[in-house]
Amino acid sequence: MVSRKVRRIVLGTTCTLMLVAMYAFAGTVRLVSNTWDNVPRVEVMTGLDAPDRGQLSSYTNVRKGTVLVAADNRLCFRRSGDPSRPDSPLTEWRCADKGTSGTYDFNLY
Repeated sequence: MVSRKVRRIVLGTTCTLMLVAMYAFAGTVRLVSNTWDNVPRVEVMTGLDAPDRGQLSSYTNVRKGTVLVAADNRLCFRRSGDPSRPDSPLTEWRCADKGTSGTYDFNLY
């Protein structure tokens, strides 16, 4: 017969391992600029309710190859509609959700 103390230790260890595994398999989404040499203006919103609510960040003169931001849930962006004109209106919001594991690169297109 297994004592209560041993059962508690096993249960506690099992719960800890499950939490560690949950975080190890959680995904991440990153916004990466791979299309244009320079984008004059980019707005990024992160959070479960993005783009309606969340953390808004603004970036200027985003160069090709730049990783702007990483999020562990949802990421949305809008950018200068015409990258050759800094004063052009922003595009509509484009969004991506994190994957179940690994890192997903969301291209700033």
